[in-house]
Amino acid sequence: MVASSMPRPLPSGELLALSWKALLCDEVIRLALICSKAARDYSDAVTIMGATARASNFQKYGQARDVADCCRVVLERARLMLDEHVAEHGC
Repeated sequence: MVASSMPRPLPSGELLALSWKALLCDEVIRLALICSKAARDYSDAVTIMGATARASNFQKYGQARDVADCCRVVLERARLMLDEHVAEHGC
């Protein structure tokens, strides 16, 4: 048997990506990306809030806390939408 006629095995990362993509619908992927962005935004907001707290600037801290709270709500809603979709469709 000639080696070139053998299909090349996929690296484990590519195989995993293909497996997940085959199992998930486009809506789950879209919602997961929204969750991921919301989590990054929340993390960034909390980091900024911590920095303003250390600087003892209470006005800026209050603003940063409000932004972090809004980001947390967005993240919770995004996770809820993803969970509801998965529960409803079994994706």
